[in-house]
Formats: sequence, C-alpha cells, structure tokens
Amino acid sequence: MGFEYPAHPHTNHRNPLRDEAGVNPFADEQVAAPATDNPYAASAEAGAGYQPVQYEQTLPHRGPSVFRFGLSGFVCSALGAGVLVGFLLVPDAVEGTWLSLAGCLLVAGVIASWIAWMRGRDDLRAIWSGAMDPAGSRATRFGHALGLAGTVIATVPLIAGLWRIVQAAAEAF
Repeated sequence: MGFEYPAHPHTNHRNPLRDEAGVNPFADEQVAAPATDNPYAASAEAGAGYQPVQYEQTLPHRGPSVFRFGLSGFVCSALGAGVLVGFLLVPDAVEGTWLSLAGCLLVAGVIASWIAWMRGRDDLRAIWSGAMDPAGSRATRFGHALGLAGTVIATVPLIAGLWRIVQAAAEAF
C-alpha cells in the first residue's frame, strides 16, 4: 500500500526514498507487522489510552459570588433609586450631595447587577448542560434573579434622571 509513481514518459519511475534493494535508508527501523488497510486503526501495541488519575469532570460552581454580586447590586440600585425618585417627586427637598450619592449608587448597582445577571445566566446554562457542579444552583438562581431585578430597578431611574437633566438643560438655553 505504498505510493506508486504514475507511468508517464517524463518520470524516471524510481522511488527516491528507496535504494536499489528497495530499502529506505532514512527509516529508523523496519516495521515487523504489515500495515492494515485502515490508516486510523490503533496499533496492536498501543493498549489502553491515557487515563489521568485525578481530574475534574465539571467546573466548580460560583453560586456564592453570583449571589453576592446580585444582592449588592440590588441593594445599591434600590437605595439609589429611592433617593432619585424622591428628588423627582420633590425637587427642592434633596440636596446636590444626595443626588451625587444616588447617582454613584445607581451606577454601582447597575454594574454589580449586570455582572450577577450575566454570570448567573452563563452558570445556569453550564449547570443545566452538566458542565458545572450543580451544588451552587440555588444561590446562582437567586443571584441571577437579584441581578435582573437590580438592573431594571437602577436603569429606570437613571433614564428618568437623565431625561430630567436634558429637560433642565433645554429650558436653560
């Protein structure tokens, strides 16, 4: 089952990797067993394949970190939204320092909630597919839900506050 040169008048019909006796001088040693017709078949000497002794079949769960991100994002979003909604309802009752604090809390809440939401979504998909340890699925589900709620709670007041700033800027000019 070797390569045969075509019968063409411009070729010398001689294998450059074999000498006159038909032996390959570049080969390390001659193979005792003849090759099979299947090039993908395992050799008889191969035996069992490599089996690692200790290895992880699944990824470790990240349930507690997803829950912490979700909880902190939800709390920051709720506090910031409370101050900002108070400002929108009674504009003169809230000072500028509180508005700055509310803005910082809302931004921090959106960031932490978004991280919990996306990481929780990816981890839940991995748990459902069997690629991640299911022990943290409960904390991951709660963190995912808190992240989604915190993102919504923080996004609505941020958009309303930005709209109010744009209206005030339009009235000033």
